[in-house]
Amino acid sequence: MHKHLFVASAMILAVPFGVSAQQPSATPQPRGGDRMAGRMTGPMAGMARADANMDGKISRAEADAQASQRFDRLDLNHDGFLTPDEMAGPGARMMTRADADHDGKLSRSEYLVQAGNRFDRIDADRDGQISAAEMKSWADAARARQASGRGDAADASTTPSPPPAQ
Repeated sequence: MHKHLFVASAMILAVPFGVSAQQPSATPQPRGGDRMAGRMTGPMAGMARADANMDGKISRAEADAQASQRFDRLDLNHDGFLTPDEMAGPGARMMTRADADHDGKLSRSEYLVQAGNRFDRIDADRDGQISAAEMKSWADAARARQASGRGDAADASTTPSPPPAQ
């Protein structure tokens, strides 16, 4: 059961950076081009791919570019929208939550808004860049929430709903 929850959580963590659903590396590894990024796993591999200038951090512009590329890969029929048949599992639940106009599909702009919200949550020190330590901290916290049953893997990618009014 816990293994399935971890895999689901890792898959949704992969959404912003286009990574595989494997356990993340404990420490960032140097990037030596795409060949090196291919050997890393989890959020650190996605970070290496998103880090276009190879400075060890992901800027907002780099994250936006990576999210846009990911949208293009997910949009299988190239119609400019992500639909439930193009996303499965936690990705489909994230899609439902990020669908601002409730039309049953995600436009590129809706997808980029949720990616920006995720960037803001990961950027703990609010310096406009995601460091390897911030990425690892966010991934660890998401896995802990998932393992304890306090979160859905889709929660990692969307802005949490406000608590109900009392």
